[in-house]
Amino acid sequence: MSRFRSVLRLFVAVVVGAYLFDSPNEARAAFAIQAKTDGGAFETVFTSGSSGAIAETMEYKGLSLSITSANDPTMSSLVVKVLEIFREFDSSIVIQVSRTELLTGPPPQTLTSAFTGSSDGNVSMRTFISSGNTLFAEGDLVSMPSGQGLGTSNTAQFTGTPGSYTITTEISVSGLTSMDFINSLDSNNTIVGAPAPTGVVLAMSSLPVWGFGLWFRRRRATLAG
Repeated sequence: MSRFRSVLRLFVAVVVGAYLFDSPNEARAAFAIQAKTDGGAFETVFTSGSSGAIAETMEYKGLSLSITSANDPTMSSLVVKVLEIFREFDSSIVIQVSRTELLTGPPPQTLTSAFTGSSDGNVSMRTFISSGNTLFAEGDLVSMPSGQGLGTSNTAQFTGTPGSYTITTEISVSGLTSMDFINSLDSNNTIVGAPAPTGVVLAMSSLPVWGFGLWFRRRRATLAG
């Protein structure tokens, strides 16, 4: 009997160890960057399991990538900045940045996306929101117009369950020649929840006055008695 218990404990330890140490990081990632150049396949640039504020800077193919992101019940944001240092690809690049488990609510939420900067070649951006927590999933909740150009801003509403929806933003540059240059590109995305109804706000703002009035009447009744 004691031998059976020893074997059982060993088996449980092996299973738990395999789960903790051998599971792929991607399965637990809440934030990731992927990119492809010159028509190739996407490759993972960075992953993180962070669910809080994010601030990351890295270099990829001669580009400086700077990403900041907030995630809380009142507002979420995803800002991606691209700056060329010395380009290590020929004519095109697509960069996608994705974050899962967004907390902002209540629905309907509002997504605002702005695309600024300057670059040679053909430049576009798109941002999309998907239900669930799958990185880079196409937007079944909302998808900004494909090919959003520099100097544009778009707003869209969607209904997402806080803690169970994902944002992905994509920057695409193509048609570059050896003399062209990516000066700087900024994808700026924010999500806010629906404001509280006016009646609720007024009711909440009157609570302190109502409470004081109730206390005052009780105080007068006590003194009179």
